[in-house]
Amino acid sequence: MKYRWYAIGVMFVIIVGIFFLSPSRQQSPQTVSVVASIYPYGFLAQAIGADDIVVSVIVPPGAEAHDFEPSPKDIAKLEEADVVIANGAGIEPWLDEVQKTRSRLQKPTLIMAPDAVDPHVWLDPNTMKRFAAILSDELSRVDPQRASVYAQRTVVLQKQLTALDARMKQTLSNCEYTSAIVAHDAFGYFGRAYDIKLIPIAGISHEDEPSAKKIAELIDLIRSNQIHAVYFESYADPTLSQTLVEETGVISLPLDPAETISDDDSATTNYLTIMEENRKQLQKGLVCQ
Repeated sequence: MKYRWYAIGVMFVIIVGIFFLSPSRQQSPQTVSVVASIYPYGFLAQAIGADDIVVSVIVPPGAEAHDFEPSPKDIAKLEEADVVIANGAGIEPWLDEVQKTRSRLQKPTLIMAPDAVDPHVWLDPNTMKRFAAILSDELSRVDPQRASVYAQRTVVLQKQLTALDARMKQTLSNCEYTSAIVAHDAFGYFGRAYDIKLIPIAGISHEDEPSAKKIAELIDLIRSNQIHAVYFESYADPTLSQTLVEETGVISLPLDPAETISDDDSATTNYLTIMEENRKQLQKGLVCQ
């Protein structure tokens, strides 16, 4: 009887030991927390990390990144995250302090365009392909057990971006017009990528309003028959765009800088769908074959 209880006890210890020392328990990785400063980088993180990470975006839907001030809760989230991905180039005025704190904690911050004059680098799909690779490498460093999965998703995403770029080139390579007017100076990289000229009304930020002289020059440019369309942005005041349209009679169309999305659109809209819609709107405004 004593021997039987001893055997049962030994068997129990073995079973418990196997349970706690099994690879599935020892190697089960924790969920990685990723905080993106603005929507385009949140899109990249979600596409690559999927359900294996938790993604937060600091600038909320519909907000203007240039003017946004993060709350103390946002700052804490940035400081505690496993991975932070930001743009740089002045679009996040609060970024320097966050970066200093993370450096003290020995947590790197991915800054994609630290030296860019124009912060809107994400509007070139080929640049987004490069950013995807950088983020994938960082996720793999933080979470090596899932490295192969991150790499696979990155390949899929890069193929989607390559296809988007090919459609843009095909559409914009044969247009009656090669110039249009846009709400603010966000489309410089995009324009250079596809050899079109998108002339801004406002500056890098919507707050950089144009002078009366510039408005008059834009009206003259339109009346010289070099411009067929004026583009407005859904999240910006359309007054100046409407003024140009009313003064000249050209068509008015939307063009999205892909800086944010609304809560209502979050289930059906992403960077790829925004850019595809931009392609269609440019095809109309530039009268492309």
